[in-house]
Amino acid sequence: MAKLLISAVRCIEVCISARVIAGVLNARTSVFTDVFIPCPFVAGQSAANRMAAKGGGSIMFIGATASVKAPPPFIACVSAKATLRATAAGLAREYGPKGAHVSHVIVDG
Repeated sequence: MAKLLISAVRCIEVCISARVIAGVLNARTSVFTDVFIPCPFVAGQSAANRMAAKGGGSIMFIGATASVKAPPPFIACVSAKATLRATAAGLAREYGPKGAHVSHVIVDG
């Protein structure tokens, strides 16, 4: 899956992620281990590498208040959004000095 995602990132300018609403009882573990954890990392890393090589660019991860709070029944969403936020922060620290601007924007509603 990672190779497919990297190939896709090479040819796009904008990446929009899916929204998840699931409680703990009906959430599938595979969704987190196969999608929500690796996708922001792989997409962000690939885009940041390209931007650093060309001297700049911007990556914006769209998050939610769920990245910092855990209201039921959105517990499954919380872990995905917290992963997204942490990935954005890590990429910003690593690639910011190389010219890539990385942000995590909380948009609720």
